Amino acid sequence: MCKPEDREDIGQYLELIGKELDYISPMTYPSLYARGQIVNGIKFPNPDLEPYAVVYNTLLMARERLSKVENYKADIRPYLQAYTASWLPEGSYQKYTAEQYRQQIQAVYDAGYEQWIFWDANNKYDPDAFLKE
Repeated sequence: MCKPEDREDIGQYLELIGKELDYISPMTYPSLYARGQIVNGIKFPNPDLEPYAVVYNTLLMARERLSKVENYKADIRPYLQAYTASWLPEGSYQKYTAEQYRQQIQAVYDAGYEQWIFWDANNKYDPDAFLKE
């Protein structure tokens, strides 16, 4: 099998890595996408301001790519953003609260996946974002 196109120029091949793993966890943090980046055919001038759309379109694109791979084993369990990217230019980021958490969670479900992981370097998470037991 020849290597699929490395669309992001990062030397990683989504189509190959999941044949030997149970899960892969891509970092779908909206703040890490370049301003003006195109994801699944949609241009995002300020990706951090659109957490649902960025996560949803990233996962749809992954699902479409992986649907063409025979014997793909890994399920996707994406990392989601639980921090405010205040290093971005003024007007291109927002404070991440329970609302932004929930938007990303919904994007995962709407894209057809069932699991997710939040990440914040400070390990502080807004409990209002999560369902109570």
